[in-house]
Amino acid sequence: MGAPAILQMGRGIRLYTTHEYWLICPTHVLFKNDREACTSRSCLSCTVRSRRPPQWWRATTRLYDAVIALDALITPSRFTRDRHVLDGMARDIAVLPHFVPIPSDDELTSEVPTAGRPYFLYVGRLERLKGLQDLLTVFAGYREAELLIVGSGAYEATLREAAADLPHVRFLGAVHPATVAEYVRHAIALMVPSLCYETFALSAAEAMAYATPVIGRRIGAVEELINSSGGGVTFGTLDECQSAMERLRQHPVERDALGATGRAFAQREWSIDVHLARYDALIARCLSAREVQR
Repeated sequence: MGAPAILQMGRGIRLYTTHEYWLICPTHVLFKNDREACTSRSCLSCTVRSRRPPQWWRATTRLYDAVIALDALITPSRFTRDRHVLDGMARDIAVLPHFVPIPSDDELTSEVPTAGRPYFLYVGRLERLKGLQDLLTVFAGYREAELLIVGSGAYEATLREAAADLPHVRFLGAVHPATVAEYVRHAIALMVPSLCYETFALSAAEAMAYATPVIGRRIGAVEELINSSGGGVTFGTLDECQSAMERLRQHPVERDALGATGRAFAQREWSIDVHLARYDALIARCLSAREVQR
């Protein structure tokens, strides 16, 4: 409906953080025709398939003019920055990672009784682009541990049907955050099988803060977070995914080492204090730039 104009309103410092891909994708998620990560533009078919209203202004310069008027355009990962540049967002883009709660050492060492078999954990929306259907394919032939699924979404009924004959796959639905934290603490690993380009992969960062390693697909910011932190393992194929799962299940020392590395990185890079200090510094640079322009 002409939304770019809002980016030019007001006289204060104007900041825009790319929590999604709205600036370069009419469906916000860069997931082509609800089937695969977008590698080439097919915007009309995607817009029709997702039942979005026509966004005529994307054929003009209005969006880019509005973005230039921002004091800062912010992305939470290098991948997201580079993808915006690749799709024509030609301006300076600041990388400012999100923050996650960092539990104290006491919270990690307190004994909480758990029951049942060892498990892997998925936390997030149940949507096709999140790739959970691929995990179900893996667990159809993998019985050494359970898969616990926390979350809900439009794809939930399809996923439940696919898992009907898999008793070691359990759907927990919406769960209180405190309970989710306990599930994360005791999981062998958090699974992030996203088929889409995540902008940051918040669930992965949260798991690392709890010293739980991440097994994530080698795509988008998921790959970046795992590689930069050293807090997990990436996979490209489902065979690689299963191999990583079994390795961490059988080798708890390696699992704990990955968890410790990820937690140290989260403490250093993703705490709220670190985030706010970087945010304040960015605003200070914006103010200085305005003073120079006067």
